[in-house]
Amino acid sequence: MDMRRWGQVGLATLVSVAAVAPAAPALADPTTSTITVTGPTSVARTGPVTLTGTFSGGTGLQLHVTKRDLAGTHTLPDVPTGVGGAFTVTDTPAVGGTNTYTISFAGDGTLAAASATAPVSVSRAATTLSLSTDAATYRYGATATITARLGRTHDSRRVCLYATPADGSRALIRCATATSAGLATATWRMTRRTTFRAAFEGDQWYAPAAAARAATAGVRLEQVLAYYYKSSNGYKLYKSSVDPLFGARVTPDKNGGCLTFTLQRYRSGTWRTAGTLICTPVGEESVAAAWIRGSHPVGSKWRTRATFTGDSVNARTTGKWLKFRYTR
Repeated sequence: MDMRRWGQVGLATLVSVAAVAPAAPALADPTTSTITVTGPTSVARTGPVTLTGTFSGGTGLQLHVTKRDLAGTHTLPDVPTGVGGAFTVTDTPAVGGTNTYTISFAGDGTLAAASATAPVSVSRAATTLSLSTDAATYRYGATATITARLGRTHDSRRVCLYATPADGSRALIRCATATSAGLATATWRMTRRTTFRAAFEGDQWYAPAAAARAATAGVRLEQVLAYYYKSSNGYKLYKSSVDPLFGARVTPDKNGGCLTFTLQRYRSGTWRTAGTLICTPVGEESVAAAWIRGSHPVGSKWRTRATFTGDSVNARTTGKWLKFRYTR
């Protein structure tokens, strides 16, 4: 039959041709085939890897072998099947990390395709990674400089720096290529206790590494004296009949917490503590305040300040002294 006219042949003609044509061979599904493979779970880099297995298809067939590692996918030499379908794959991995070997049979007219994989963990050398900050405690809003120092590597010098503030989530600061001296730096604005982390993701010869460092920050204390009538030579001046009001605002918000207020008087050439309020409540807008009451001798000199004693978020912080004196 002219195959070019196949689509033009009518059903009756096709039946009549089939009736006188010799019998055509019957089509059959290929036989299912399987590959099993075993080998070491881990080896040293540049050490030998030997995988053994069997192919259900029998003797004298070629199996294809590929390997996937951190450098990509590689084609290894085909291996033949021996008696009972046995085969052996040998390799010397130069790249560390997981090396995944795939042994496959493409299939033919009688045997179906089959494949099996064998992951092998190839050891990598350890490198060093350390992390430091230019201070352990910072004033509120100050800029911290974080420095990672990476040791010897092979084909990657990439270091990523992260920050996890207290009561916050981890944030990526930056990823950078360490210098020839191994240094990678970043900056971070400090407003609370923060844990910094440096991470080297590893390369073909060296394993991943990480390091951490914690630093803290104080609070911002804004202090005021109210109801003075003027300032002179660094002192707020009050009439002896007026009670000063001392207040402080804390950042970040510490509503529900407390501040310590300290009052000192200048006597006999030195400042002496005259009173302390151990826990002055911090209320709305993160403000605490107290009246300075009592006798106010004309000419007497005083000073006061607030202290935040510290918590899980911020470090202890003491405000500057605010000085005042009484006049007629």
